[in-house]
Amino acid sequence: MNRFNSHISGYRPYRALIFLVLCCLLPGVQATGMHTAHSGRPTQLLSGDRLIFLTEKGTRYRVKLLGIEAPPPKGALGAQAQRYLGSLIMGRFLTLKRGSIDAEGFLVGKLSHGGADVNIRLIQAGLAVHDPLGQTESDLIRYADAQRKAQALRLGIWKPQKRQPRVQYLPGGGPGIILR
Repeated sequence: MNRFNSHISGYRPYRALIFLVLCCLLPGVQATGMHTAHSGRPTQLLSGDRLIFLTEKGTRYRVKLLGIEAPPPKGALGAQAQRYLGSLIMGRFLTLKRGSIDAEGFLVGKLSHGGADVNIRLIQAGLAVHDPLGQTESDLIRYADAQRKAQALRLGIWKPQKRQPRVQYLPGGGPGIILR
């Protein structure tokens, strides 16, 4: 008997079966772990793209909306984005499709209500910019298109800002008005 035949004779077929089963299950476990969906309600808005979400099972998540970046809440546009997000989601039953965890510990995810994408609505209103990090190819196209339309319509952050006069003292010592 040669080495090849002696190796085969010691082979146990159940190991191959276990290996095949594991190969089939592992990709499914990884995919469901990374992109599970939760149903629940928002409990608090932190900004125009961040919130606290409470699932039906009682799990509390700090969520950053995937694909968008809203202005900081302390500014006028940031406060407007936060109010608009509140009008879209507060008091409603939503689905959170979760993705990864960001550096600040927020779960990055996509909210939907009745099948409608909440995240893209902020871009469409001109209250957030498109952030392509972590998006699917179809969402990349949809979100970029929504931003181009908001820019063309000059909505929200794309609206031309009024130039505010500012007083600055000139080198000669007198005040001058400078438009910024």
